[in-house]
Parts: sequence; C-alpha cells; structure tokens
Amino acid sequence: MTRSEAIAIITRRLAEANDATLAAIAEQLSTSADAVAPESELPRVLTARELQLIEQSKEDFAQERTFSIDGAEEYIYRAFIQRRGRHAKTRGVSESRRLSSIN
Repeated sequence: MTRSEAIAIITRRLAEANDATLAAIAEQLSTSADAVAPESELPRVLTARELQLIEQSKEDFAQERTFSIDGAEEYIYRAFIQRRGRHAKTRGVSESRRLSSIN
C-alpha cells in the first residue's frame, strides 16, 4: 500500500469512526511520530572513529580516490578470500584445498 492509498483510506473512514477509534488512532500516530527520528537526526551519536571515517570518505571522494565497479568487486572478493583463509585455518583446512574450493 502506498502512502497516498493509506491516506485515502484513513480520510474516507475517519468521518464514520467512533470516539474510541479516533482516540486510538490519535494515540498510535502520536506514539509512532515520537519513535521516528527526524531525517536530520541520526538514531544514535556517532563514535569518534565513525566520524573520522566519514571525513576520510569525503576526502577520498573529493580526490577521486574511488573504486570502479570492477575494483570494488575485486576488493570484496579478496576480503572474502582472506576471511575464508582465517576461518579455514581455525578449522584445519589445508591451503590448497581452501583455494581450490574458491576457484
């Protein structure tokens, strides 16, 4: 259901709702509005490290230090291989068996 459809249903049915229903709807709307942070606010305070990473990302972007799609895929692929390597070592899987399963 789209937002417009929801508003249309509420508007159409509002006139025939009894007082208890109206009170329940008002309570639900005020409670849900309080629970949602405004778009300009974050749901929590960012840590110093998170703020540092955001600034670093902005600087990287400004200096055009970004990945192409292929570069990003390669970076992720290598990270998965490294992670599998760490995981496989703890389980006793040999290097050659681990790499052959990836390719």
